[in-house]
Amino acid sequence: MRIRTILLLAVTLVLGLLLAGCGDGPSTAPAESPVETTEAPDQVPADAAESAEQAPETAEDEIVAYVNGRPAYRDDFEAAKVTLLQQYIQLYAQFGMSIESMLAGGEGRIFQLSLEAEALRRVAAAALIEEEADRRGIQPSEEDVLAEFDSQYAEFLEDQGWTEEDFFAYLEEQGSSFETFKDNGLDTVEWQLTLDAVKAAVAGPVEPSDEEVAAYFDEHRDNYATEEQVRASHILFGTSDEDLLAFLEEHEADYATGDDVPALEDVRDEVLADVRAEAERVLAEAVAGADFAELAREHSTGPSGPSGGDLGWFGRGRMVAPFEEAAFALDVGEISGIVETEYGYHIILVTDRKEAFEPELEDVIDQVRADLVEEVLSDRLETWFDGVYEAAEFDILLPLVEATWAQMEDVDLGIEAFERIRDEGTVDEPYLPYIIGTLYETKLDDARNEKAALESDAADDAEAVAQIEAVEARIAEYRDKALAEYRLALETVGDEDPSIQAKISELEAPRTEESGADESPEGDATD
Repeated sequence: MRIRTILLLAVTLVLGLLLAGCGDGPSTAPAESPVETTEAPDQVPADAAESAEQAPETAEDEIVAYVNGRPAYRDDFEAAKVTLLQQYIQLYAQFGMSIESMLAGGEGRIFQLSLEAEALRRVAAAALIEEEADRRGIQPSEEDVLAEFDSQYAEFLEDQGWTEEDFFAYLEEQGSSFETFKDNGLDTVEWQLTLDAVKAAVAGPVEPSDEEVAAYFDEHRDNYATEEQVRASHILFGTSDEDLLAFLEEHEADYATGDDVPALEDVRDEVLADVRAEAERVLAEAVAGADFAELAREHSTGPSGPSGGDLGWFGRGRMVAPFEEAAFALDVGEISGIVETEYGYHIILVTDRKEAFEPELEDVIDQVRADLVEEVLSDRLETWFDGVYEAAEFDILLPLVEATWAQMEDVDLGIEAFERIRDEGTVDEPYLPYIIGTLYETKLDDARNEKAALESDAADDAEAVAQIEAVEARIAEYRDKALAEYRLALETVGDEDPSIQAKISELEAPRTEESGADESPEGDATD
């Protein structure tokens, strides 16, 4: 059994949790978006999705690592990397921010390498789970996989309030098909069942007593309370630049002067007014009894449009404030007026409501027991996995990723690995000196903190003075080395990354202040 690309997408969260104790790389789970219009873009930025260590077009180079001798494949690695990046995009989008700033310059390159290292960790983790499944002969049957897929698919449609036709329309809108969805879904379910079976096998049976179940409920009582929730649909008339440009292009004849179509900035206020006027017209149709879902499919610019505008259930704190206030003020079946948010103009229909509910144990005892069993199983799986991961042998074929792994374990190991890559000249990486410089700067910061701690003890004996002098010597050494690397990076990269010169200026400034002399940047460092 080889883990196929889609499986990596399915186990990202599980393996991310397992790896929390296996390194310092990023392990960011996708957060829920406060309003649907903050969802990640469909496409990952091209420069981010593309690895700096491109695969040569030979079959053997489709392997990026070996985990206990088992190959880890580039397509799985790339899929895990894109998934991680999408998680960051979603996280930033929640706050109306773009991830582009994190991908620029030397810091962007360091971020990309950390992302690649984490992606490979997840692929390696999946390989270890796969290895255990093979060792135990775990392979879900086709019948079990199909039955579980059908069950999850039916539950998914019910939760979304979609018919199959709604879902088919959504897939078509996304440029996909049900056949592709089902193929990927079957792979995902197969891996899910495999992972569950491995978890059960390595964890052993779990049979909590009634007393343990009651204690678990008391400790997690808030988890079983249901907050006030509404289920709503909406029609969004977006007002982002992209939405306004699309509206302008669709109605360009209304704005053109002769053969000239004006730029958006020249007619922005007029376009905004026309978008709101269209929202008012659609609102009048909805209030008059037109089918709300059909209006959403026809007019909404939000991603829920193809599904009739349905947003599902949500509680307070999930949506932006104006949207939330309007939705929770509506009765079931009531339609709002025009609600303006930072994303555009909304028409909201509340389709259902749940009041807050705080259950007693007997109301949810089966769920509580299942949750306790799952927690114990997961804890035992994590303990097992920590041991397996610690004992595993990794042969990483991507030099920069291997060096990043080393850096996550120990800064000195990272410096040694990155300097070896530079000395060997095997990788063309213009930001390599910058990366090495940041590692020396990390050691510089640690040494400064060490000096501050020694000085705070206020000891003036010979031993304390000698310790401080030794730390000062290391501070001077690390600062010189960091400066040398940043200057080399400036030669390599040029002026396209202003942060490099900023780093140099920042490190040079204290030398003049502390030495009390007008030293050349090339002079000896003192502290």
